[in-house]
Amino acid sequence: MSTSPQLSAYVSAFNLLQNGFDYEDALTDMIAFFDEVVVAVNTSEDGTLAALQALAAAPESVGKLRVISTSFRYDDVTFDGAVKNAALQACTQEDAANRVYIQMDMDEIAPLSQRALWRVVAQQLLADPYTQCYMFPSVDLWSSMDTIRADKSIGLKFRMHKSGLSRGVWKHAWVIPGKRFDTSRSDSCELLTPEGDLACAVAVTPFNPITPAVIGLLRDYPHTLHTGYVSYEQRVRVNNAIWAAHWPLRSGHPEKVATKVDELRDVPLVKHGLSLS
Repeated sequence: MSTSPQLSAYVSAFNLLQNGFDYEDALTDMIAFFDEVVVAVNTSEDGTLAALQALAAAPESVGKLRVISTSFRYDDVTFDGAVKNAALQACTQEDAANRVYIQMDMDEIAPLSQRALWRVVAQQLLADPYTQCYMFPSVDLWSSMDTIRADKSIGLKFRMHKSGLSRGVWKHAWVIPGKRFDTSRSDSCELLTPEGDLACAVAVTPFNPITPAVIGLLRDYPHTLHTGYVSYEQRVRVNNAIWAAHWPLRSGHPEKVATKVDELRDVPLVKHGLSLS
């Protein structure tokens, strides 16, 4: 087996221009980090698809960035996993023994300083016949690039996995609380085996509260930085566009989704000191 695994990243996108995402910098960073990046653009009407196709045609992106179009309904509880799964299935499927797949969001950063560490972790995953996927911490940057919420700014997400898995949630997952497929505490787009079993049984719970020891651990542990809450205005736009309606539908119970800027302000902040590059 090669000592340098191939990393295929897959991403979903919706109305990036309208919602103010800095998609060009985000994808440029991903292209510098991963060996392949596939973006699924879902039902966007603001020119997102054309903008990403133009970026994919640029000399520095050819062979590294691929863009596909999907049309899943946002009022279907499975849409988020379905869009991500479409991007995953469009990734290179050959050389499975030397390739891992990594789900990223457009407002996430995988620091370039972690490039060597991520490849070591990928090699460990490929060498372990008993493990199909890893979950990484995702750190919510809050109010600025330097600060995070002191009470709950880190959560775990299904992040890196081998071939043979898929994204998506069975619809009955939402109507059988407490059963095997109850994913109401997760980020909604679980990894499933071809038979429909969850690939990992680890509960998706936040680190709470943030402590210096946790921050110290993260410096040497694979993680992503989520920039979605750096700009409250942008986050409110995105929440109103999709998540305010979808999150309660997804979980089967009311969730607090910020639809006004003031709803994001009153939280304790702490400087994180993590590498942003």
